[in-house]
Amino acid sequence: MILFGRLKNRTTLQFYEELQLVYDRFNERLFKNELPDCLITLQRINKNTGYWSENRFASTEDDTAYTHELALNPDYFGTQPLLNIFKCYAHEMCHMKQSICGEPSKRSYHNAEFAAFMLEIGLIMTDDGTKEGRTTGEKMTEIVAPDGLFIQVCNELVDEGRIIKWYDKYAPKTISSLEMIQEQVQLLESIPTASPKLFHIALLGNEINSALKSPKKEKPVEEPTPTTMNPFDVAIGLIDISNTAANLGGYYPTAFDEDPLDDDDQPIPEPKVVKLYKGEQPNGDDNEFFVLKETMIGETLYQELGSANFEEPEPKKQTRASFACPECGRGATCSPTFRLSCTECEVELVPSKSIDKSQVKKNKKAAKADQGDAE
Repeated sequence: MILFGRLKNRTTLQFYEELQLVYDRFNERLFKNELPDCLITLQRINKNTGYWSENRFASTEDDTAYTHELALNPDYFGTQPLLNIFKCYAHEMCHMKQSICGEPSKRSYHNAEFAAFMLEIGLIMTDDGTKEGRTTGEKMTEIVAPDGLFIQVCNELVDEGRIIKWYDKYAPKTISSLEMIQEQVQLLESIPTASPKLFHIALLGNEINSALKSPKKEKPVEEPTPTTMNPFDVAIGLIDISNTAANLGGYYPTAFDEDPLDDDDQPIPEPKVVKLYKGEQPNGDDNEFFVLKETMIGETLYQELGSANFEEPEPKKQTRASFACPECGRGATCSPTFRLSCTECEVELVPSKSIDKSQVKKNKKAAKADQGDAE
């Protein structure tokens, strides 16, 4: 017992125990324990996160005993989000399932059956990184379905502390730290259901990784409740505009109705304001009244008129103004509180908009003529 306890705390056993636990959990939750035991190895494969090899290892004790290999590339443990390592696991385990239960294509080709196996566990195959890409081919990647089983199991693993605890700090970086952070942010936005711990990248350090937070769920925008009005309060001043030939056409309720029912003794439909104005729609030639609202009562459209005074918004304070000489047209831009003078014409500059341009042209021609005579 003492010897076992000492061995269990050794780095190698601790490291491989975590790798085995991930395999066992995926086998149980994603593959219903259909996959056999295999040998998990660490292999530095150029530009490859991992691979699966059928019956790669043979037993020295039994000539008929073989086991599959699931290889992971430790170079990526420090430079890739943990989620990508988990995706590699699931990808290679799907290859194992297809070899046992399906019909795999030639080496390295992912066929439609393989794509279907991946989709069952919550991973979407794509050849270009988008959902619109092809689901079959040789060089492929996976998109995580936000509501799929795969991301649920991954969340469970990191919540239990099942992570890659050791990484190669000298592993070659294929992308910069900035690109790593950008990838983290993109993953957070594309998979809002994922735990931020799944996007941790060891080489970035705890300070940056701990800053990762799930995007805030936006509250649904509530549509404004349509303004309604009491038909017995606002009837005076309504004009029927649903029929151009009619003025006050049809029945409409008034504040003086003793029996607010129409001719068929049916309740009056609840009015609904369909458009609001701010006094910019004058009605009639005398402009005495303004259109305040357009209101539907049943199938009839009315306008509500009024003479309300609408406050004009305060103009923004002007911080810069253009001035020009009324004689020669020379200008300047400065604070509107300044007073400027033209040194040549000896007159005060005025706002540019008030300049008579035709007069300025005449003055310039006259000045040129005087200059010519002087020469």
